[in-house]
Amino acid sequence: MPFRPTLLRLCSDDPKLYSFLSAVGSLAASHSGSRFPPAGSLPASHTPAAYNGLMSKYSRAGRHDEVLRLFRSLPFAPTVPLFTTLISSLAYSGRHLAARAAFASLLRSGLPLTASAFTALLKSHDAPDFVDRVFRAMEASGCSPDAAIYNWTISMLCDFQLVQEALGFLDHMLENGPRPTVRSFTAILRTYCEQGRMGFLEEAFRQADVMRSRGLSMTTETVHILFDCLCRDSRFSEAVCLLELSEELGWDVDVFCYNTLMSRLCDIDDFARVLKLLVDMLKKGIGPDMLSFTIAIRSLCQAGKLRLAKSLIDDKGIKYDAVAFNTLIHGFCMAGDLDKVQQTHMDMISRANQLAEYGCMPASKILIFHQGVVEFGVWTNACHFILHTDLDPNKLPSPNVILERQQNNRQKVLRRST
Repeated sequence: MPFRPTLLRLCSDDPKLYSFLSAVGSLAASHSGSRFPPAGSLPASHTPAAYNGLMSKYSRAGRHDEVLRLFRSLPFAPTVPLFTTLISSLAYSGRHLAARAAFASLLRSGLPLTASAFTALLKSHDAPDFVDRVFRAMEASGCSPDAAIYNWTISMLCDFQLVQEALGFLDHMLENGPRPTVRSFTAILRTYCEQGRMGFLEEAFRQADVMRSRGLSMTTETVHILFDCLCRDSRFSEAVCLLELSEELGWDVDVFCYNTLMSRLCDIDDFARVLKLLVDMLKKGIGPDMLSFTIAIRSLCQAGKLRLAKSLIDDKGIKYDAVAFNTLIHGFCMAGDLDKVQQTHMDMISRANQLAEYGCMPASKILIFHQGVVEFGVWTNACHFILHTDLDPNKLPSPNVILERQQNNRQKVLRRST
């Protein structure tokens, strides 16, 4: 449902806000969910490649029990790729002992070992000292390590904040091979960003330059990390400049980059640039997600533009979750507008079925505001929210009951002050 013209007229005196609401009002919300094979599926043909393809799909979907089911029902002897998919799936599901047992079965089968199988084995250990044992075992079996196992090793070392050791593996790849990939650099870039130590930003961009000098193109994930680095270091102007020059640089900028920058700008109360970025995103054909609009609502609330924030959340074409509603409720609460708090609270309940249908949050888990202190008609405490995991929406307290509780709190405060 598009915005009503009356809502646009409310901000006709502010061209930026008018442009913002006009752009958002023209947005057609569309969501497409990813599809995974249903439980109990079988491949179309009884070949190792078909079985491995279906097992890989189940593994990516987190259905590791289905991977094990297919492996146990193989109508032929398992191959090395099938063993590898099984070991990886067991490792990802946390069944590390089972993954090592599957690798032992692969050894007993007499099949030739591959670098992919050793990479899957490495995933079943979360200790850096196991890396050396795996590489020695590969050497003993005459199997040469590939980029994938180096990448996994670098990622594991970065998880343990062993950046220098990870850089040692990367330098070995650069000097001796195998040729590094973008993933070889991504884990190191992310660690530099997360550490936040002095000079982390310069080092992250230096590694990005090394990556490009090796003929590797920036991926969406790499761009995400660099944008996060800039925002963590409060270099918002540089981040905006990169957004504007993204096409010229060949960077694949998506909604995540915009949300990251918008969120950081919202933290410093720069609501004008938040709305401008949202409009720019729409103009470039990058579809904002629910987080984008929630950030915009939070920014408008912080700027005191509560009426405009309310008009955003009233748009039925955008399916908001409870976080967006609670952001607006908190804004009205801080402004002392109890009527709007109650109205938005009831709007949230009335749209609970829509939220549950969209998959944001079941109606039984809606967040509701709980308490505040009323003094001379103004709320001096921000209300906070409590998650009721077993709450029946039909038994939520009415606005009158909530108001009575607030009045009782006020009486308690007055009694303590006398």
